Amino acid sequence: MQVIDERKRAKILSAAAGLFATQPFHKVLLSDVAKAAEVGKGTLYIYFNSKEDLYISVLYNGFSRLVDRLRERIDEDTHSPAENLEMVIREMVNFAYQNPPPVRADTYDSCLESY
Repeated sequence: MQVIDERKRAKILSAAAGLFATQPFHKVLLSDVAKAAEVGKGTLYIYFNSKEDLYISVLYNGFSRLVDRLRERIDEDTHSPAENLEMVIREMVNFAYQNPPPVRADTYDSCLESY
């Protein structure tokens, strides 16, 4: 049984996010992801069942980081509800600018149909 290396998984996710951000879903090849992540193509399947699974993981990873950051900021509990709302909006806008969308709406819908 293969041992999961979280650094390698993160490297794959980062490489895939970059490719999905610059190309439509159907144009991204797993061999390109493997090359960008500097791993063998077979290694991708240790971490992800399919291209769709990898894609959903990229989306989940990004939103998970955003939610963690929002929780961290809100848990500081030093601001009013209105200030917290303003901070949430600011963080979401910053997130959107710092993380190019890895998806076009049409590719997102077609990807989800397979789940």
